[in-house]
Formats: sequence, C-alpha cells, structure tokens
Amino acid sequence: MDFVEALLTTMKSRNSNSNFLGERLRGLRQARGLTQIELGKMVGLTQRVISHYETRVKFPPTQIIPALAKALKVTTDELLGLKP
Repeated sequence: MDFVEALLTTMKSRNSNSNFLGERLRGLRQARGLTQIELGKMVGLTQRVISHYETRVKFPPTQIIPALAKALKVTTDELLGLKP
C-alpha cells in the first residue's frame, strides 16, 4: 500500500464529521510549546492558516504536511496518525 492509499484508508476510518488531523496538529503544536504564530513562521504560513488547519480543514494541502511534521519534530506518519 502506498502513502496515498494508506492516508485515504486512515482518513476514511475516522469519523467523517471529526477533524482528526486538526486535533492532532493542535496537540502536537501545544506539546512542543509552540503558538500558532510560531508554527506558522516555521513553515511559512500565517497564524490564520494554522488555525484554519486546526479547526476547519479536514486535511490541509499535501505539500505542507512534510513541513509541518519537520517543524513539530515528528514523522509524517505520526502527524497523520498512521503510526503512534
């Protein structure tokens, strides 16, 4: 199973009304002691975009996932919930 298939399988297995990735992103950010502004600066996004990812978007654009993972010091699999 390639990355995209694994991602789609994981996301489909989540409650379709939840924002699993946003909750995970917020939790990891807070665990690192970062504000939305600080994380945004680390990945070249505004605080508003980070807030949007945490609260409204079920899945941010795939090209930003590696940068978010690197800034949060986790793997992309960990960020996406594919690996604990």
